[in-house]
Amino acid sequence: MDDLVFFCRGFLGSITGEILLIYTHYQKGPSLPKRYTQKGFWIVRLLLALAAGGLVVAYEVSQPLLSFHIGVSSILLIQKFNRLPKNFDIDS
Repeated sequence: MDDLVFFCRGFLGSITGEILLIYTHYQKGPSLPKRYTQKGFWIVRLLLALAAGGLVVAYEVSQPLLSFHIGVSSILLIQKFNRLPKNFDIDS
């Protein structure tokens, strides 16, 4: 049960990050970027939020606020995973 609670905190942290981006766009003007009208964007965004919850569980985070912070920063963490050098050896 604890894993589910922390997963949800990471998930909500990730969604909160997107809400803040939408809010920032609204402050600049009444129109939003085209990506917010595309189903594909929301599917990918949902998958990223699920990955954020998964990261919280994988890191075995047991602090509520930290689990939320990991969710908010999950996109940056996932981007860093993608930028590992091609000769990176995970076993060494």
